[in-house]
Amino acid sequence: MLEDKKIHHIIGTLLFVGITIVLLAYVFVFGSFESPAKTAQVQTKKAGNVEIIVTPEITSEETRFAVSLETHSVELSYLLENITTLTTDKGVVLKPLRWEGSAPGGHHREGTLIFSKLPGKTKSIDLDMRGIDNQDVIFHWEL
Repeated sequence: MLEDKKIHHIIGTLLFVGITIVLLAYVFVFGSFESPAKTAQVQTKKAGNVEIIVTPEITSEETRFAVSLETHSVELSYLLENITTLTTDKGVVLKPLRWEGSAPGGHHREGTLIFSKLPGKTKSIDLDMRGIDNQDVIFHWEL
């Protein structure tokens, strides 16, 4: 009877130590228990003579969109932070917090549009860019 208790105690201790090691290894490798960034599919669209390439990256703290604009005929003088909105499937509309990238002008621009984090349980998003070469473009992602 005493032997059984010792064996159960040893097994319990080993399980506890094993689980602790696994959790510590996870934190060491991934940095925390936060969800890693979710990168959705890259999308490319044309608005008149402008090609727009957008890649979203969604984290628990913010939503970022890597944006590239390419053309050979139009001056890319748009203030992307002023002409872009992000709308969730629940109808929540977010405006960009800021644009980090190349200044308006020229024929090639790239940078990142940064929004606040998405509301909980967001299932899809639409990134709407208005007036690119006199056209509106909507990018849609299912999350």
